[in-house]
Amino acid sequence: MNTRLNICRGLYMLLIVCLLFACSEESTETTAVPSPSKKQSTPEKDRGAGPPVARIEDVKDVYHGVAVSDPYRWLENWNDPQVRDWSEKQNEYTRRVLNSMPERKAVRARITEILKAGQSVTYRFLSIAGDDALLAMKSDPDKQQDLLVVMGPDANVANEKPLVDPNVIDGSGTTSIDWYKPSHDGSLVAVSLSAGGSESGDVHIYKVPSGEPVDVVIERVNGGTAGGDLAWFPDDSGFYYTRYPHPGERPVEDEPFYQQVWQHKLGTPVGEDSYVIGEDFPRIAEIRLISDRASGRLLVWVQDGDSNRFQFDLRQSDGSWNRFSEFGDGAIEAAFGPDNSVYVISRRDAPRGRVLKLDAAAPDLDKAVEIVPQSKGALSQSFYSHSSPSVVVTNDRIYAVYQAGGPNELRVFTLKGEPLPAPAQLGISTVYGVTRAGGSDVYFANESYVSVPQWYRFNAAEGSNTRLSISSVSPVDYSDVKVVREFATSKDGTRVPVNILLPKGAEPDGTRAVLVTGYGGYGMSMTPTISMSRHILFERGMLFAEANLRGGGEYGDEWHRQGNLTNKQNVFDDFAAVIRYLIKQRYAAPDRVAIIGGSN
Repeated sequence: MNTRLNICRGLYMLLIVCLLFACSEESTETTAVPSPSKKQSTPEKDRGAGPPVARIEDVKDVYHGVAVSDPYRWLENWNDPQVRDWSEKQNEYTRRVLNSMPERKAVRARITEILKAGQSVTYRFLSIAGDDALLAMKSDPDKQQDLLVVMGPDANVANEKPLVDPNVIDGSGTTSIDWYKPSHDGSLVAVSLSAGGSESGDVHIYKVPSGEPVDVVIERVNGGTAGGDLAWFPDDSGFYYTRYPHPGERPVEDEPFYQQVWQHKLGTPVGEDSYVIGEDFPRIAEIRLISDRASGRLLVWVQDGDSNRFQFDLRQSDGSWNRFSEFGDGAIEAAFGPDNSVYVISRRDAPRGRVLKLDAAAPDLDKAVEIVPQSKGALSQSFYSHSSPSVVVTNDRIYAVYQAGGPNELRVFTLKGEPLPAPAQLGISTVYGVTRAGGSDVYFANESYVSVPQWYRFNAAEGSNTRLSISSVSPVDYSDVKVVREFATSKDGTRVPVNILLPKGAEPDGTRAVLVTGYGGYGMSMTPTISMSRHILFERGMLFAEANLRGGGEYGDEWHRQGNLTNKQNVFDDFAAVIRYLIKQRYAAPDRVAIIGGSN
């Protein structure tokens, strides 16, 4: 989540441009920055010549019998002097327009004020280490890199101590922690460290709580292509780990691929490490590892690239293997249960997902027992997050995170699938970081568009939340902003969710400016998050809207498939429909709509 917040913080620096072109005519009583009118905008004659015009070339390709025109392909060649010249002239024109706008100075001053405000320390990636310690990643605005800290199970920051600090390890500030995995007894922690701004992580072993390095360094465990992972042996005498090819083992172009699983025994040379599984995995395999201390079993969770197609291999304590799910079988996530079982999230015959129970000794999806049937919410997978699983099984409960069309929620069930009271949660919000806290209790974080991340410990017996001191404090007051959730109708009749943020007291009158964003791809869901710099929009009387487009995972696998491959046009239709809806419902003026986005 911290990564996403940092990306959003950077993206919204670009809002200066949007603000300058679409500032509201009227300010609200709570406006902190004078709101200029349209009449203040600089006339075209004062901006000099217009933007340079790109020449058009008649370039056509035929794909599967369909002719596709690409009149601006020549702009793809950055080595072409004409392309460089065109780009430089575009930049000159942009700078000339922005510098001439009288409102720019006030906007810049306010954004600077927000960014210089005391940013809150944030915590993420919680893990219990043994019986009396809690580990967490700490993001401190005064430090270049996040560090790993240790504290008591009550998550009291007064007792926090640094455990592994990349800022101390590397004074240049270019070494970062990819992820960490504590041993079962909590006496050791394995940490993947990437140096030089890369994502090529080597695993280091440290004592808890002293932070003293021990054993050897395991190289090439994490990578930018498929990430990496590690799982400790049941007795903590060693661990399984993901391994990329070492130089000379494969051609150079294949070294970032062909990930496998190996094992290391503490106190032995790396040269004695041995292969475990992975020779038959795809070239672009991505691997996650989960071990069960009670049974000694190892779960190998494999994704075929970024396909949302998963394979599961289960290693028994005697070393034998069971592959209980092939790619495309519908299983998307799994967790060990307390009763010699494996709980699996499956989309087979249930596109929104259901929870099945398998016998860990002889896992067979065809013989699985349905525990939690498919419901209105969508169970998603958490493959890309080491610390925020979609399903957590304690000694007597199942905690499951459900997508609800963008916002998500934490639900609770007995091991037989009977619903239990869930923790109190914010409305239109994001729940993440669900982590065992001992017994039936869990830690979890809750965040919304108007609330910074808050961490809680849920007491299962009492059904109550205890707010933890590792919760964030907002440097910007969002009490003047409200959130409404509505639905636009896409071209084919599909209802598309849109979350709209507007100043409290603002009524749709068809005059306001709005900034719209959205994402639709790879089965990934857009969940509510807060942005400090975004607040300037509301200070200027503007609105912000985030659309949950098809292609994501907001409503399960069917929603994803309706927006990928040959259905990709639906994503663009959805986004266009949302903009039309905002205009029709008078949230925004037709000529005052700005859009922003990145990646997919």
